Amino acid sequence: SQTINVAGGALVSMQGGTSLATTVGTSHGSYASIYSKGASQTINFPSGGTLDMLGGSAGQRNFANISIDNGNQSITGSPAILVRGGNGGGVPGEGNGAYITANHGNQAVNASSITLAGGISGTENLVQLRQGNTTTGLGGTQTLTLTGTGVDINGGGGISNFARIRSFGTSQQLGFNGGSLTLDGGNGTSDNYAQVQAVNGTQSITGAPNITVNAGTNGADLLGNYAVVLAGTSQTIVANDLTLQAGASGIGNYATVQAPQQNLTVQHNLNLNGGGSQPSSDGLGGGVRI
Repeated sequence: SQTINVAGGALVSMQGGTSLATTVGTSHGSYASIYSKGASQTINFPSGGTLDMLGGSAGQRNFANISIDNGNQSITGSPAILVRGGNGGGVPGEGNGAYITANHGNQAVNASSITLAGGISGTENLVQLRQGNTTTGLGGTQTLTLTGTGVDINGGGGISNFARIRSFGTSQQLGFNGGSLTLDGGNGTSDNYAQVQAVNGTQSITGAPNITVNAGTNGADLLGNYAVVLAGTSQTIVANDLTLQAGASGIGNYATVQAPQQNLTVQHNLNLNGGGSQPSSDGLGGGVRI
């Protein structure tokens, strides 16, 4: 097991480098990483504090990463968490992103606020909080507990500089103390979406945050800069206000809250605003949908 205690409300800063090597391959690059192969990984901020992660601004695979391969991952003590993709560089498969991942076990994050922002330029300078993947962690859970202002998820510029919170396990839970959940699709060339997704399991968003789902602009066919909240099975949401805004221009910039089964409670205002983006070849355009 791995345990890191961050005392005195301190700052933990992780930043990918700017080495300019190309086609560097797996296990290479100038990256910053906290990594465990053990049964558990805990990063504890007993007095609060800040976790700031930023991908590199040039080159390839110059990312910032906190991950555990086999066990459970926890971030405790309610720090402010800021995860940003690099502002340049990157190629397909070797981006300068920033990630917090639990590949096989559960992921539990307790934070005062979480901000995810894809890089403003470059390729695959993406950011994500991820539990599991397509073949592992399918029996796990993802739990985010927000004690302060809430969650901001911002797609970036460039290509595939998306921002997302994603779980492949049996459940995804986001618990708020009021505050807000805001998703903003990006404005780059393509695939700069903002997403909260329970791929296979149930999704629960509670605590009555103000939820805003704003699609972006630009985008390409089947690679829009959309904003979505999705669940693979059932979805339970308790919101104060809920606003969906489709993109004003571009291609496929829709805003949706979607699941096969839904139980949505909106305590005050529900606003659904269509946009002006063109439909992509799958028929999805600039609309909004619950």
